[in-house]
Amino acid sequence: MKILCLAIFALSALFCNLAFATETNVLARETEWLKQARVIDTFVWESAEPFYGRQLEEIRRYGRLKGEESKPYTSGLIDVFTESTHRTFRFSGVLVQGFFVPKDRFFVQSIEVTSPTFIFPKGLRIGSSLEDVKSVLGIPISLGTEMLQYGGESETVTFHFERGRVVKVHLQIYTG
Repeated sequence: MKILCLAIFALSALFCNLAFATETNVLARETEWLKQARVIDTFVWESAEPFYGRQLEEIRRYGRLKGEESKPYTSGLIDVFTESTHRTFRFSGVLVQGFFVPKDRFFVQSIEVTSPTFIFPKGLRIGSSLEDVKSVLGIPISLGTEMLQYGGESETVTFHFERGRVVKVHLQIYTG
């Protein structure tokens, strides 16, 4: 009887240790994911900095403006956004889309970059290698033959490649 009790005690201790180790591993993976998500979100926010929260005139001065479109913004939030407009700004190699709230600012929703003069955080740019992107941003959430996609808690960045070099970057910014 004593041996049976000791065996049961030993097994229950083993299972308890396994459960604790498994929970610890899950927490460690979640912590790593959160760190990676913050890296991606910060990368996107810093990339959008020349445009986010700016007045329209500031955005127009970013570079040689090739075109600008404006149409009424519809969101269902009538009282706040009644006079808001959806805006698209076309610069050489940079397309910026978002909405402008009068008496407030411009909220970037997406940026598409094909210009090698646009410098992303940590030195990434059009022409960077696939290895450069991975070394800066880590493991992507989606990997294709000519594409890497990274997702943060709220933001997304997609790199498009030709012959192992970045040719286009698409940033998607959550605006609530």
